[in-house]
Parts: sequence; C-alpha cells; structure tokens
Amino acid sequence: MSLETLMRRVRLPAVLSAVLLAGCGQRAEPPATIPPPIEPPAAAEQNAPDADEKDTPPAAGQPAAAADASPITVTDEDDGRSLRLQTGEAVIVKLPADRAGGMTWIPAGNALPVVATDGLPGFEPDTGAGGAGPGLETWRFIAAEPGQAELAFEYRDLQGGGPPLKTVVYRFEVE
Repeated sequence: MSLETLMRRVRLPAVLSAVLLAGCGQRAEPPATIPPPIEPPAAAEQNAPDADEKDTPPAAGQPAAAADASPITVTDEDDGRSLRLQTGEAVIVKLPADRAGGMTWIPAGNALPVVATDGLPGFEPDTGAGGAGPGLETWRFIAAEPGQAELAFEYRDLQGGGPPLKTVVYRFEVE
C-alpha cells in the first residue's frame, strides 16, 4: 500500500467524524416555560419521627443502638481481652509507640469481614513531642457483621526487620 493511499484512508474517518460532530454543536432551544424548582421539605419535617416511632418505647432488655454508644477504647494493657460488640459498634485501639526510634505498630492480621477498619490510623504525640517522638498510634474499627474474629498488632522496628518486640491480641465476638 502506498503512502498516498494510506493518507486517504486515515483522512476519511477523520472527515466523517468532523461532519458528524459538527451537528452536535447546535444549541437547543430553551423550553417555553420553566417549571418551578422543587423545594426540600422543612427541616422539622425531615427529622420528625414517624407516628409509629414517636411513642414506642424500646423493648425491655433490648440493647441501645450501637451507633449511639460511645466507642470502646483498648490499649496494650488490654492484651488478650475479649470484646463482645453489637453490629455497628466502634472500637478504638491506642498503642504507645516511639516514632523517633523508628518503632511502629503493624496490624498482623485481618479481622474482616467481622471487624473492619474505619478510616486511616492516626498518631497522637505526647505533649511537647512534636509528632516525631513518643505518642499513641490509634486505629478505629467497626463491628461489621456477626461472628468471631481476632486482631493482632506487632510492635516493630521498620528499619531492621526481625521479630516484633511486642504483640497484642484482641478477640471480638460480634452479635
């Protein structure tokens, strides 16, 4: 195939595309009448409970809604602790770490699908440490579905590898 034939074949699709797209640039006429905007219901109506919910007290012995409960906080002193949670309940893990020494806690397993992480881990430096020294590494987890799970953390030197200096384990039973 000659170069001239090839150029004609390449130009033909380009010309056809340009002709087809040329008709797409036409402006549509606005409608003769514009309907009024839809207004959202008043704030009081949005937050008002249904008539059935308003006067119905919770059943005796029924646990409070997990979303309303304060999160449970555990530390390295709770190593080996078993926690019984309701679906949707939150757990915060706070472990002491010295970032200046290159030490950090690493989750050593996965508790999914029973317990899931809720956001990224954080670090709360000790007062005056400036973020590079000692402080608390924090993780937030949510009880995602009924079942049992075990979550372990290892305190490791990120530079040298080797075995963990410390390990903590939490056991979860989600109802």
